[in-house]
Amino acid sequence: MAPFHNNDLGNYLPSSWSHIAGNRKLKEYWVDLICGVRNSHFRTGYNALVIGGSREGKTATIKFGVKCVGCYNFNFTTMDPCGKCANCTMNHHLWGNTGYENYFDMLNEEDVPTPIRYRFVPIDCTRVTPAEMDELIVSLQPREDAVRIIYLDEIHRLIRKGMDLDHQLLKPMEELEAIWIGSSANVKNAEGNNIKKLEKMFLNRFDYVIETEKPDALEFSQWVMERCVESGVQIDDPKTVLPRLAARSTRNIGMALKVINKAHKRRSKTIDIQLVEDQIFDFDEAF
Repeated sequence: MAPFHNNDLGNYLPSSWSHIAGNRKLKEYWVDLICGVRNSHFRTGYNALVIGGSREGKTATIKFGVKCVGCYNFNFTTMDPCGKCANCTMNHHLWGNTGYENYFDMLNEEDVPTPIRYRFVPIDCTRVTPAEMDELIVSLQPREDAVRIIYLDEIHRLIRKGMDLDHQLLKPMEELEAIWIGSSANVKNAEGNNIKKLEKMFLNRFDYVIETEKPDALEFSQWVMERCVESGVQIDDPKTVLPRLAARSTRNIGMALKVINKAHKRRSKTIDIQLVEDQIFDFDEAF
């Protein structure tokens, strides 16, 4: 993998399934979806709600899975995309000015070795309005030959917008031919315990409810070392720094990436124990 550019570290996206630490069940879901869509031409049956803490890899894994679905030269042995075709270099992470943006690949099947026709609609639920949701549902009414993947990022925020969820979301999820994927943070009650309001509310609409999984200590350390090599960052005394980083970040990959990013901006380009101790690790969700 090529080294990071200066502005890449803050929004790291994997280029191989081996670059995703933890999240075994989420990766297995995507392998099944990719094979079902590309080999068996399934267009529904993969609705998934992904629940987990902040920076635990929900969105990054989902975006990578979408790239695999549309890769022109997909490798079915490794299940990795080529990383070079127009689909793989598309900015799937960008939102449109109205809160979502459509991407289309309507190439002729003769144009590419392993083509797939798909429509990806990422929706930023922190910004989408009820009117925009209605407009989206109307646009999805006509049947299409393309597989349609609707990604509802931070789906739990729709509850706070006063939307008629039964009319604007739940019924369309049952009636429209599309794959709906939602990501949601863990919601905490007054006692500070995790509760899954969305899991109860949407359980019958999702075929899969998947909780994020953190890597174990060994996988975490290997992931950090690999990202450091890619970005040209050194680790001072790895036997001390890596266990401490694992403990302070609670093996949260996104939080560890912030430390790597900070080291990448230092003149020394080094992670030392002081940098780990000084880092603020904030796991509180903002609502």
